[in-house]
Amino acid sequence: MTRTLIIALLTIATVACVAGPERQPQGPIGDNTVTLIDSRFTPADISVEAGTEVTWIWDDGKSHNVVGEGFASDSQTRGTFTHTFTEPGTYEYVCTLHRGMEGTVTVTESAT
Repeated sequence: MTRTLIIALLTIATVACVAGPERQPQGPIGDNTVTLIDSRFTPADISVEAGTEVTWIWDDGKSHNVVGEGFASDSQTRGTFTHTFTEPGTYEYVCTLHRGMEGTVTVTESAT
């Protein structure tokens, strides 16, 4: 009886860990929005037209920043940061507080 109970509890715990809900970004999400969640940028790579304002949203309660060539946010745990990309090109950015936390904004010519 005890062995059966232990096996049942271990099975339930394993299923709960494997099938647990994945955190989903909160807040307004669009083609020009990046969420900082679970110590990663989501999505890590986006493409926008020149003249587009990109918004980063902090959503995991950890301190992060957004640092790229020509733009940088403060380190913060909540809130947003925006930057308008006016010139076509590829802009890489990182969180300097967490190795491997990086992303890219590809800016294309405006259609208008």
